[in-house]
Amino acid sequence: MNLTISEALKYALSEIKKLPVGEYEVYVSHARVYTFRGAGRSFRTRMREIRRMSVRLVLDKRLGIALTTELSKNAILDTIKTAYSIAKSREPDKNWVSLPEPRKPLISKVEIDENIKNLDVGYITNLAVEAHKSGYIKPEVVSIESIVRATYYREFIVNSNGIECENEGTVFYYDFYSKVKKDGEYTGSESGFSRKIVKDLPTYARKSAERALEMCGAIKLEKPYEGIVVLENSAIAELLEFFFRFNLSAFQVQEKNSRFGELIGKEIASRKVSIVDDGTCKDGIYTSIYDAEGVPRQRTPVIVDGVLKTVLYDNYTAKREGKESTGNASRTNGNIIVEPTTLIFKEGSKNLEGLIEMFDRCIVIKGHVLGAHTMNEVQGDFSVTALNPFIYERRELKPLKPVTFNGNMFSLLKSIMELGADLKIAGWRGYVKVPSIVLQKANIAPA
Repeated sequence: MNLTISEALKYALSEIKKLPVGEYEVYVSHARVYTFRGAGRSFRTRMREIRRMSVRLVLDKRLGIALTTELSKNAILDTIKTAYSIAKSREPDKNWVSLPEPRKPLISKVEIDENIKNLDVGYITNLAVEAHKSGYIKPEVVSIESIVRATYYREFIVNSNGIECENEGTVFYYDFYSKVKKDGEYTGSESGFSRKIVKDLPTYARKSAERALEMCGAIKLEKPYEGIVVLENSAIAELLEFFFRFNLSAFQVQEKNSRFGELIGKEIASRKVSIVDDGTCKDGIYTSIYDAEGVPRQRTPVIVDGVLKTVLYDNYTAKREGKESTGNASRTNGNIIVEPTTLIFKEGSKNLEGLIEMFDRCIVIKGHVLGAHTMNEVQGDFSVTALNPFIYERRELKPLKPVTFNGNMFSLLKSIMELGADLKIAGWRGYVKVPSIVLQKANIAPA
């Protein structure tokens, strides 16, 4: 029988204290995830309860970590025994210093949506169904696929150095994908993240259909293009997210996988670019009082006027360099990794249309691009396909058939000549809050 998370925590601590360990940490979490999926005219829903406990034990610089997704006494006891056995069998980690110590948090609460916390399934389902149906704005819209997900989570972290803390949060995610048939087949999509239910959800379903409809009559790009490219926030978000998520990790720097270590203090982007990793911002979906080790979240300027100021740290990587953690510990399968919270870009003063109208001729890429995950994060090389590209000339925006956008992230950052005022939390996992941007020079070719 599963224990409650408070019962599970109490039991784990009582059993760990019977062992001859130097340090210990227990992380336990419980999440309720409601998912709505729509395909054509059919809908289905799913409700999941996700429980996790991670135990980290330290014996003379030897670390053992074990994870369980079952919070019964037997499962917890087995997890503790596994972590202890792993620690005993490992060689000492010369870089290990200690688990984190308590620090005063910068924020005392985060925004919680009570409709998600209490899981008002009827309300969320009705809203999702309404949104899905509202995307059929014209007969040419032949199908819509939709995902709406609401998550409530609660987590506790306790360690032998005196950390005893709790986080809770709510996350709302939507993704609409529309298909149009007219003089050809065209697609459009719209997705987003929020800490609370998006009440005007139908607006975004309709927008995905509008994106597909505006591609009707698309022409082929006659030859490869090199010049000014305007990228909508959704189009650039995933590229930025994959690149920075990897390269800003202090662990990747210390293991010589990321080049950012040798670039700290140097100009790696246009002077228009300033980025803050903000784990305390009100609307960030990874905003919390503490990170996954119980270290307070904070604001960390990573790029200022184009200059790389720092990378991001968890407890292990920070103490390895004699520094303090930046509060960027995250957990995956029980292991601690370094990840950003919300990378917020300094915005400009123009909306997307204003950016486009700055030029006599340019390529515009809207919506999402395909293939950002294939990027070589170390070298920065990428090749993506844009399904919603346009050419702007003679004061007119004309849709193009799909194009490829090839380049290098290090060059792209230095090529940014303008940023918009349309900040949006976007990307594959919502790690970036980015506006639309203008590149001085980029390469576009017919797909």
